[in-house]
Amino acid sequence: MANNDAPITLDWIHERAKCSLPVVFKELEQGVRDDVEAIQKLFPEDPARYAITGGRNRFTVSVVRDPMSSLISDQVGFELSKDRITIHGTNDVTFTAELTLNRDGRCKLRVGEDELEQWQVRRRALEKLIFGPNG
Repeated sequence: MANNDAPITLDWIHERAKCSLPVVFKELEQGVRDDVEAIQKLFPEDPARYAITGGRNRFTVSVVRDPMSSLISDQVGFELSKDRITIHGTNDVTFTAELTLNRDGRCKLRVGEDELEQWQVRRRALEKLIFGPNG
């Protein structure tokens, strides 16, 4: 590695081809499913019920907090478009993420000026939904 941690050589064509929005969107969706499963296992006595619904280019995570109701308390949606992923929710969560193959040869999601790992995007999207506004 050079001083800036960039590899000396990189098959950037191959790496950039793997760094595609549809692939990353499906990985994000699976990560969200894993996050929901983890929170339910971690707090099995919590009455909150989570559901993930959606189709090919969008999915939504919803939570019902009142066990006596079926009304959705909060939700966060993920939508894939041609050049970005848009995340929007009921808890003031709205942002877009674009892909970049960064200078170190890593596929990252760019939110504003930040280059983020997928878990960081999921945290930004889901933290208030799962842990509440004062989490």
